[in-house]
Amino acid sequence: MIIQSDHHLPMSPRSREEVAELILEWIDDLNSLEGNPLIVVEGKRDVAALGSLGVQPRSTSLNLGLSMQDLVGSILEGKGPFQASTRHDLVVVITDWDDRGYRLARSIKEACAQRGLACDLDFRRRISALTGRWVKDVESLPSLLKGLTGDISTDVGYHPDGIPPDG
Repeated sequence: MIIQSDHHLPMSPRSREEVAELILEWIDDLNSLEGNPLIVVEGKRDVAALGSLGVQPRSTSLNLGLSMQDLVGSILEGKGPFQASTRHDLVVVITDWDDRGYRLARSIKEACAQRGLACDLDFRRRISALTGRWVKDVESLPSLLKGLTGDISTDVGYHPDGIPPDG
């Protein structure tokens, strides 16, 4: 099952502030996902980047030494690195927006479809359409947002120690 969203991006954001606002909205939307979603990214730096942006759903890297089918099977069954008290009911794919990232996203989507696991590519589409003229990967998002806002620490819950601020 493929999840599609009703979110539509403006054709061309007019200002840096508007782009920053839309990135923050994207983060809020990720944090508002219901159930037990798992965000799948390409590497450990991508996991760290999402964490520094304040993204709350669990993120994991594709670099686990598993085939795509085994990865999806482990997610679906809550086995191996995906052991959780509640199984993941949605895979949100946010691979880089280059050729390799596109191929990986498509491969994950197909593997999820074969196993009956819900897969969302909309978040990847939204962020790539929004930021593609400046960056091509997940790990660059914190730097981009910092450049657009001047400071990510007050806007997205970033804390240098990785611990969200109180309040």
